[in-house]
Amino acid sequence: PTGSASVTFIPNGYLWSFPGESFDSVGGGVYPDSEKTPSYEEMSTLIKRSFDEEIDLRGAPIPTFNTDVVLSLNNIYTNLLVAGDSAGLVDNWTGAGIDFAFDSGRQAALSIIEDGYKGKTVNERYLERLFPAARHLQIADAFRKRFNRNFEEHLDLLKGRMTGKLLSNYLSYYVKGPYKLAFKSLFTRGISSR
Repeated sequence: PTGSASVTFIPNGYLWSFPGESFDSVGGGVYPDSEKTPSYEEMSTLIKRSFDEEIDLRGAPIPTFNTDVVLSLNNIYTNLLVAGDSAGLVDNWTGAGIDFAFDSGRQAALSIIEDGYKGKTVNERYLERLFPAARHLQIADAFRKRFNRNFEEHLDLLKGRMTGKLLSNYLSYYVKGPYKLAFKSLFTRGISSR
């Protein structure tokens, strides 16, 4: 139920809790340009304090988007393509990654199928095909940086219906599921946020 989901903002990041049937999706994210990145233990303590002291966390760090990293990873070896979370195709603002993983996997397959097409390597075709996703991630990161400059003021702005609709439409191109729901909640009050 959306009423029991939660997004909590912390300095330079956020924590989330999305209840499920057999387990909850609980975690935290810190923006890549944050001055201090907490250790796994520090983040674990923050999550447990915010949601449940007895929670048993099982997870790992997920890299966030950086254009240079995506380019370098996909140019290490010819015919080696890195996709999804491994390539850092994770939205720095929302933490969403599954849609980018599916899309990059599809783009990798299409690039392989076109082997020898127009004299380009598989890696070159793959990076061209990743451009829309990379552009989306760059724009999202720019919005995030701008939004965080005056966090309190902009959080109030999101509660307005028009701003909320614009943001929701923007996010819906790639961001679906609980991440979109979390950001929608900032202006529809479907999920509690602190």
